[in-house]
Amino acid sequence: MSFHMIYDALNTYQNPYDKGRRFEEFVIAFLRQGYYPERFRTVERWADWVAQHRPDESGKDRGIDFVAEDEAGRRWAIQAK
Repeated sequence: MSFHMIYDALNTYQNPYDKGRRFEEFVIAFLRQGYYPERFRTVERWADWVAQHRPDESGKDRGIDFVAEDEAGRRWAIQAK
């Protein structure tokens, strides 16, 4: 699903949880397909990244919403509001 379609659908969700999840999908799509398509190889939700790369650590809120990895292998901590 493209970020344009996700963005247009954001206001159709009444449940805050559903709206939040769709916003996360929008940010990931925006970073991968929209503004930075050539910059990031991967973009993951923070909790998913921690579970996959540091399973012994907690995925608790640290102010990081997403972790992206660029083409050079550098990781970026991203906060989205």
